[in-house]
Amino acid sequence: MSYNSPTCNNKPVAGAGRDAAAKVWYSTLTNELTSRSGYADAREGAIRQAKAIYGKGSAQCSSIAAAFDGIAVPAGTQTCGN
Repeated sequence: MSYNSPTCNNKPVAGAGRDAAAKVWYSTLTNELTSRSGYADAREGAIRQAKAIYGKGSAQCSSIAAAFDGIAVPAGTQTCGN
């Protein structure tokens, strides 16, 4: 199945893959977020969990960060770089 939708920053986002995204998001929901969390918290938590699961500099982490960039969630302190 092919899907093409523009991002708010007009940059392409390489997908992390359904299984990787599900694993990162589940871990983010169970370990990082509360009922008071917002989008910035979700970004920080998802990047933190992607690094914990797949490692700094991993394609999965970069994809997660790019997805949040693509929907205009501002960068915080968490990055995928070494």
